[in-house]
Amino acid sequence: MRLTLFLFILLPSYLVGQTLSIHISDSKTNEALPFANLYLIKSGIGASTNMEGFATLETSKILDKDSMIVSYIGYESQTVFLAKTRSLSTLEIKLVAISNTLSEVVVTYKVPPKPKKILKQALKNTAQNYSNKDIIYNSLYRETIQENGEYIQLNEAFLKTYYTSYPQKKLDRKIWESYSYDQSYAFELDGEFHFRPLLKDFNTPNDHQTVIASRHSDKLSKYGIETTLNGDPLLLFAFDKIKYQYDFLNPAIWNKYTYKLEGTEFIHEEECYIISFRPKSSKGKFRIDQSKKNKSAIYIGRMYIGKKTNALLRFKYKLAVDRNFGFFAGRVPMDYQVEMNYKKGKNFYSINNIKFTQTKIVGRKANKEA
Repeated sequence: MRLTLFLFILLPSYLVGQTLSIHISDSKTNEALPFANLYLIKSGIGASTNMEGFATLETSKILDKDSMIVSYIGYESQTVFLAKTRSLSTLEIKLVAISNTLSEVVVTYKVPPKPKKILKQALKNTAQNYSNKDIIYNSLYRETIQENGEYIQLNEAFLKTYYTSYPQKKLDRKIWESYSYDQSYAFELDGEFHFRPLLKDFNTPNDHQTVIASRHSDKLSKYGIETTLNGDPLLLFAFDKIKYQYDFLNPAIWNKYTYKLEGTEFIHEEECYIISFRPKSSKGKFRIDQSKKNKSAIYIGRMYIGKKTNALLRFKYKLAVDRNFGFFAGRVPMDYQVEMNYKKGKNFYSINNIKFTQTKIVGRKANKEA
């Protein structure tokens, strides 16, 4: 008994051990499209055209009734249906270019405003950016004292400060008379009283402060230096240049400073202009009149002013060490530095924090070591 089995292959001849050649070109120019993508959905195979726009597929891997997607950047994708009944060995596909009209983009350069124009606007907007009514600050005061690089005391206090409104353009001529008889605004150095601050930083007569609670650490000086409360918390508020509009924010002495726009930076998520300042010249002796605003250019620093609001959000400065301070030269701490930050609340900007540092030489040993 002989059993014979026959298997009839009904596929077209080109699908048996052959390849299908595919050519992709532009429908208008007939130029070949190299690196066009081909993908058969049902069979799960694909290929890319060569530099002449040709690609080949093994017919044995193509399943019946499959769809081939042909795509090329800048052209409309095309879907080609493949069936086993097709007997072509070469397939020509022409793609149509996509006609997209891009929207016009105009790039323009906007000349940044000059620093003094920004400063003028900051002063003009003071009343709308800061409180035009007296306010009360509840704050923490911290004072650290170092001796030859080692901490020897910590003083802290919780304060309530009654703070007068913005701006205070003119100094009250009675301020100096009031403070000159107030020992709390003076410090003793080598047996003599000197008024603090040495430079023009005074509050208005109506500004006052109450200490709610305070504490301090032990005095750890190795040289017997007196380390009781050395600073005055109320005087820190006197550094508020935008309120009193003096020193580098005093238009009367802008001609003595060099201002430069250094770019922008974000402060509390608000983009700010960065304006640096420094004295134009160090010539001429420094003169001080405690009954008037300082009219000497003596600081180097930076201001950060909001681009949209023109509000002063931060400034930091230090003394110009090459300045001739004349009579005060031996008493001015050369590393005198101030940083003041403002933050916007619900309706206006207010002081967020104030930092003041300085170093003083309070005495020398017989061998002249500090």
